[in-house]
Amino acid sequence: MRRTSGGVREPCWDGQFYPGEPEALRREVLRHMSAAGPAPAGSVVGLVAPHAGYVYSGPVAGEAYAAIRGRPYERVVVLAPSHRAAFRGASIWPAGSYRTPLGEIPIDE
Repeated sequence: MRRTSGGVREPCWDGQFYPGEPEALRREVLRHMSAAGPAPAGSVVGLVAPHAGYVYSGPVAGEAYAAIRGRPYERVVVLAPSHRAAFRGASIWPAGSYRTPLGEIPIDE
C-alpha cells in the first residue's frame, strides 16, 4: 500500500483498472450508469458491486451505482481482495482517507 503523510491511502490501480484522470473516470462511470436500466422501487438497504477493472465490470457496476443514484446513505463498506499479497484475515485502513482520482474520501473512524 502506498501511504502519504496524514494517513492518506494512495490509489494502487488508477490508470490500470480504471481511468486515472478525473474527467476520464467521471465520463466512464457516467457512461456505465447511463446505460443502466430503471432503478428499483422502494428502499435500498445494501448494494453489492463488482470489484474488477472497468473493462470487465463497468456495465454491472454501472447498474449497481445507478440503483442508488440520488438516494441517501450513511456509510460505505468496501470488501475487496488484495491484489498485491496473500494473507489470512482482513486488512483495514484505520484512519485518514482514501485518495481517488475524484478526490479524497474520509474514513469513518
